[in-house]
Amino acid sequence: MTNLILLFVALFVAYKLYQNIVNFDNSTLNYEPIDHKTYNYDEVVDDLDGVVVSLMAKVAKSNGTISVQEAKYITDVYLELANLTGKSRDVLDIYEQIFQKEKDNPNVKELVYKLKDLDEQPKTYILNILKNLASIDGDKRVLEEIETAMYANRTDNERDL
Repeated sequence: MTNLILLFVALFVAYKLYQNIVNFDNSTLNYEPIDHKTYNYDEVVDDLDGVVVSLMAKVAKSNGTISVQEAKYITDVYLELANLTGKSRDVLDIYEQIFQKEKDNPNVKELVYKLKDLDEQPKTYILNILKNLASIDGDKRVLEEIETAMYANRTDNERDL
């Protein structure tokens, strides 16, 4: 009798879970920006997220083309950056403008210099984004240039941390 009750409870729970999956409402996952401000190119390009997008453009373009897989990853990072910074989705168009303008601009060291005052955690986060993109791209030359510039003023012990 106890086994029958347990079986009934398990089936009931499984049925309820199934109903939740079938009736899942994606609106609960919608991105809700903290900031409803409208941004312009000049504001965003010099912000940290604009610098990250600029560096991504250089890494993605390093092999000469941007693949579909790279484009998907870049779009995912755009969404993540907008979410992390609390900016509205309007900023996604600006990210794309930055990307298009910066992909052929050779100013890697100038961009990395803008990151000089960041703590280690954000630098590591940015490098991980760029490393993931470089692994999709297949060309790591620009990534190596960025890493070298980012850690140029550190001692050997600090680089190993």
